Amino acid sequence: MKETVDVIIPSFGHLPDWEPLAKRAIASVENQTRPPDSIQRLHFDFGSLSSVRNHGVHDSHSKWLCFLDCDDELEPEYLEKMLESGSDMELRYPTVRYINEMVDPPTSTLTVLQPKPLSQGNFMVCSTLVTRENFVKAGMFRHTVGWEDWDCWIRCYFLGCEPRHIPGAIIRVHQRPGSLINVADPQALVNEVREYNEQWRKDHIQITRWRK
Repeated sequence: MKETVDVIIPSFGHLPDWEPLAKRAIASVENQTRPPDSIQRLHFDFGSLSSVRNHGVHDSHSKWLCFLDCDDELEPEYLEKMLESGSDMELRYPTVRYINEMVDPPTSTLTVLQPKPLSQGNFMVCSTLVTRENFVKAGMFRHTVGWEDWDCWIRCYFLGCEPRHIPGAIIRVHQRPGSLINVADPQALVNEVREYNEQWRKDHIQITRWRK
């Protein structure tokens, strides 16, 4: 059976700030060697990035989901490599090509984020592929102030999804002024994410998969 995938490209806030970047992101998806089954470009004037992404999931009908921030890009073989083989119970994460636009000229660094216990932090970008079924079972993205992808991947892990690096899949993450999330109290957010998900595990999962 053919694997299907929807790409969701969200933004919120002042639309003119995002449209030039979104055109670049959309072009990167349209130029895939394995085209997606649908592309959703969504924008909310208010709310949060999580609410825009979750709205896209409600209109999605494919097996797999790929969330692409509208200021980032997928390299041409991204979806082809992601969908080649594997289990449905996976979180398929890519190699990251960081484009630092805060220096002149911009620099490019290819990085494989090193795996570690999810209790210690995130090593998977938001464009990690996850099945729609597992994403919905995990409660989708919460409206946290940053790190909502890590927060969701923890719950997917509790459901039985194993992280798997896909070497040939590369995402270009553009680091530009204003693109980095400023968290007022990072440790407080880490504690909140851990506490919430531990309680979620107790409420939803019979056995623990939390790695200390």
